Amino acid sequence: MDPLQAESGAASVLPRRRFLAVCGKVAGSLVGVGVVLVVARSFYPPLRRWIRLPPFMTPFRPIAAIDSLPPGEWKLVPLTADTADAKSKTEGPAVWVQRDRDQPEKFRVLSPICTHQGCIVKWRADRSLFVCPCHGGTFDAEGNRKSGPPQSPLAMLDYRVKDGQLLIRGEDG
Repeated sequence: MDPLQAESGAASVLPRRRFLAVCGKVAGSLVGVGVVLVVARSFYPPLRRWIRLPPFMTPFRPIAAIDSLPPGEWKLVPLTADTADAKSKTEGPAVWVQRDRDQPEKFRVLSPICTHQGCIVKWRADRSLFVCPCHGGTFDAEGNRKSGPPQSPLAMLDYRVKDGQLLIRGEDG
């Protein structure tokens, strides 16, 4: 047998097999890490602040009727979670929502979690600022950092309006 033929036949099979084996191991590792993160998030709630699911894995869910949100005002809207019996609801985290005065179908939805150390910010209408009670960080009405220890703005959340309800994605308490 010609050495070139033997070499080309063997060379094309082995690297392809190795490549596929490595791809399989990498894919399996990524799936494994994803499973570990989701399980860790569900059993240890404080990790939820640091381990976020990708947006495509987080469904939109209703939080309020749009008629209950006054135009031009920030309102802290509590998120509710169904309990096992589906008759009662338990209060969970909340989001800040502002309905646009000029376009009633347009909203701003901000996470209330300070980007410094995770405290819940309060809206101060008299100063038109969100203020963190823990370390004095401030954010403007758009959620942008104004002063204090936080280095980044409040998280803006995706929303949709459907059948008179405001739906958000994120902040899954």
